[in-house]
Amino acid sequence: MCNVKNAANVSQMTDFMHCNCCYVLPSAQTAPKYFLTNCYHLLCQACLQKATGNPVLCPVCNYEMRSIEINSAMDPKLQELFKPPKKLIQEKMAALKRKYDFQQMLVNSLLGHLKKQREKLNQLMKFCQRQTQFTKEQAKEMEELKEWVRTAEIKMKEGENEKISLKKEIEDMKKLSKSELQAAVDKRWDRGAAFLGRDTRANMQGPCVSAQERRAAVPHLVYGCLEFAVA
Repeated sequence: MCNVKNAANVSQMTDFMHCNCCYVLPSAQTAPKYFLTNCYHLLCQACLQKATGNPVLCPVCNYEMRSIEINSAMDPKLQELFKPPKKLIQEKMAALKRKYDFQQMLVNSLLGHLKKQREKLNQLMKFCQRQTQFTKEQAKEMEELKEWVRTAEIKMKEGENEKISLKKEIEDMKKLSKSELQAAVDKRWDRGAAFLGRDTRANMQGPCVSAQERRAAVPHLVYGCLEFAVA
């Protein structure tokens, strides 16, 4: 019964199992045992027993020989030598697929992370571009404001100088006599009338205005200049 079971295990390993010396094939009737040598030859039990000497030599290649019985209890790595090629290829392909799937998972994981990082980088670059444009616009607006302030300061300074000059002129006019004052007013009539408005100036320079009327307007002109200077 044990021999039959052993023969079944051997026959399941490969359809081409045979002794490399006498070429006997496994069968359910004879159920010979087979042995694998370290020189990778197969020997039946009868041929193995015929091998004698010290050291024992392989009857196929005359190489120093050690052997192990071929059965289901042998090393799994050695059992792979006797598996049908189709089954062996399927197992190897399955193992390779597992390795490939694992490595592909690592690649996809890294590529996915890099893709997300690239998207973040693109968003950051767009944000930086917008900020750069905004900064340029703010800098331009700031320069325009500075130029406006400089122009306003210049005009204010000119106005202050004009005010000081006019105030000094009025102080000098206060010191003049009536005749001197009238002469100064006549001499600077256009300038003084400008402070009272264009209409006043046009009316005072008309052909119908007598010297007496112009002299009557002198106090108003002086008062207007004084009010402007005080302001």
